[in-house]
Amino acid sequence: MTRLSEGPFIEWDLTKLYSSANDPALIDDLRYVILKKDELMKEYKGRIAEESIEACELRLVFERIEEVMSKLAKPSMFAYLSHSVTPAVPTIQKLIRKIDDLESQLESDLLFLKLELSKVSGDFFSRLLNSTELANYSHYLELIRTHRVHMLSEPEEKMLTLKELTGKKALLNLYDEFASSFIYRLKIGEDEKNFTESEVEAMRRDEDPEVRKKAFVSLFRKSEENRVVLTNVYNSLAKDWDIEAASRGYSSPISMRNRENETPDGAVQSLVDATSNGYSLVQDYYRLKSRIMNKGSLLHSDIYAPIGDFKDLFSWQEAKSMILEVTENFDPQLERIDAEFFEGNFIHGSVMPGKRSGAYCSYASPEIHPYILANFGGKMSDVLTLAHELGHGLHAVLSSK
Repeated sequence: MTRLSEGPFIEWDLTKLYSSANDPALIDDLRYVILKKDELMKEYKGRIAEESIEACELRLVFERIEEVMSKLAKPSMFAYLSHSVTPAVPTIQKLIRKIDDLESQLESDLLFLKLELSKVSGDFFSRLLNSTELANYSHYLELIRTHRVHMLSEPEEKMLTLKELTGKKALLNLYDEFASSFIYRLKIGEDEKNFTESEVEAMRRDEDPEVRKKAFVSLFRKSEENRVVLTNVYNSLAKDWDIEAASRGYSSPISMRNRENETPDGAVQSLVDATSNGYSLVQDYYRLKSRIMNKGSLLHSDIYAPIGDFKDLFSWQEAKSMILEVTENFDPQLERIDAEFFEGNFIHGSVMPGKRSGAYCSYASPEIHPYILANFGGKMSDVLTLAHELGHGLHAVLSSK
């Protein structure tokens, strides 16, 4: 894989999942998901609505659905991780579309479970909710009843789910593949070179104000050049959310998100108000920063300017050693978990053309070790980002039980 700049070559090992997008084991797993999904529909659709299912049998249904979802998690994770690094590869694009299609079909076909549970009588639902057999699923059951006022009919729910393939999901895939293709050409010093978005973002923290300004201008110029596509993607996604929220009877689009997060509208509004009322703190911070930098006022390109003595670049090994040392000082068990991410090749840290910018930690199932994507350029911010994502990794590993 070609890289745009010199630096460490850190690549994750996805063969722990599958050997390739055409791995027969991956194809078999997808077929298994389809088979088991169809069996569940055939055996149980209508049984809950008739109130003819016992708690012990419903627990078996939940466990079988969990097994199906866990089986799908592995190819889904492989596709997502592969697409993050090589989104332009045709076999990966094909796999992403296939996974999207199967996930939508699975959600659509198993909708009957939530819809039927939302409509059964109060007495029957209470017996299920209070049964010892379903104790581990009580929260899930309560959420279904809480959300039932916003559920649509089965045909409407299926239509919304399946239309996402050519709507919301299609736009998100378009954005990922389109934005990852951006190349930024900048003249730094005597040389004019190509850079990725992650590299240009790192330049916004450069010690040289001219480098910061060039990076800032370059990033926003690219957005301006592609404003037709980017604006349409953004507006379409926002409108899609707005239409669905209204169709489900929510008072506002954000209420739908808050309900999914199990957070009251009032709590979120309090956070918004506290943030808005605290704008003066940000202004004070930037006034102080401008004085430290001996500037009358800060430019936008100065927002991330470094202050004070600092080391310019860290090697991958230095970053690893620092993170593991700090983690071990906190708790040796956590250090061992973090070390496995490095030693087991569960991190992709190289900066490459076409690779998704930013960073994330991906974990889809308790049976699968989490993976971390980063764009490590050696800056202190890159070290901190890596440590941050490893924090998510710790949570994923420790919560897998």
